[in-house]
Amino acid sequence: MTKQDKVVARIGPVKIYSGGYFLKKEARDKLIQEDRLLEFSNIDPSKKRSVINFFKKYAFIPRDLTNGWFKAFENEQSKIKAILVKVATQALSQSDLDTIERERQHINKQKPVLINESQFEELRQSIKQLNGNEELYDKVHKRVADGYIVEVNERLDSISSLWDELYSFIKSKQKIKQCLECKDFFEPDKRSPWQKFCSPKCKDKYNNNLR
Repeated sequence: MTKQDKVVARIGPVKIYSGGYFLKKEARDKLIQEDRLLEFSNIDPSKKRSVINFFKKYAFIPRDLTNGWFKAFENEQSKIKAILVKVATQALSQSDLDTIERERQHINKQKPVLINESQFEELRQSIKQLNGNEELYDKVHKRVADGYIVEVNERLDSISSLWDELYSFIKSKQKIKQCLECKDFFEPDKRSPWQKFCSPKCKDKYNNNLR
């Protein structure tokens, strides 16, 4: 999905219904710029306030709420973390890729949406802020009598988008490590690809425990 897709699908100008919630427009910058994947993976599921904040920040809704929101979060997180461990240890298998693809199946559905003149202008301005120019979105069709037809990617559920980010992360060949002390996942500094700790604090704590 391109950045322009994210503008149209996530913030409008049309409110896209996505598995039971509407994403707020003011969340646009965070949704585009921040990496939810590592944030999601590093949350301690026993800290309910952190889990609730993630739900609110990203309009995140787990799939199976049978046993409650917190258990659902923990279950979804454990599946993604299991794959991240494989990526960090360079042990990714075809079975893991099959799992990712299966989880990504529900991420997007193309949906035509009719927008009016003011919505079209709002879309133009959103793209200008993102790209620095006023090029019209390449999926805006020729104007019709009642407005403009725009093809958008409708999010069917929020967990699928995390699996899609995981797949994109793997394809990008970015490095990921798991801290030896706190077990959080992190991207090592490009100047220190051998980095084993997410922070100097964790490094000091780990070395002190060895003494």
